[in-house]
Amino acid sequence: MNKKELKHQVKDLYNELNECIDHSPRIVEFVLKVAKASKTIECELNNGIYMREIKRRKLTNDFIKTCNHFDIHEALNIDIKEARKKLKNFDFTIKEKNIILDTFKGGAERFLNRYDGEVIN
Repeated sequence: MNKKELKHQVKDLYNELNECIDHSPRIVEFVLKVAKASKTIECELNNGIYMREIKRRKLTNDFIKTCNHFDIHEALNIDIKEARKKLKNFDFTIKEKNIILDTFKGGAERFLNRYDGEVIN
């Protein structure tokens, strides 16, 4: 199968799974378990869970404050001096915050563990 056809089938699967959630949630759970056989996919799905928890608990600013100016420089592709200034004044647009969150979502679980000492499942 070529990449274009794979993308179409993934999109179709996504739509079908969303419809199955209401009337056949076990099918969706089974597909998720199969997908989590890949450690990469499992990590990405877990990172999504932790990021949603950070956003739900309104800890976005606290999460960004744990970054250093080199992280901000890397995520936003700006000068280190400007990154240091933005972090010091905490002068970020919503778009910049979302870029930082997407870039460093792998640290969300560790942040939540340090924040309140428990893992969210």
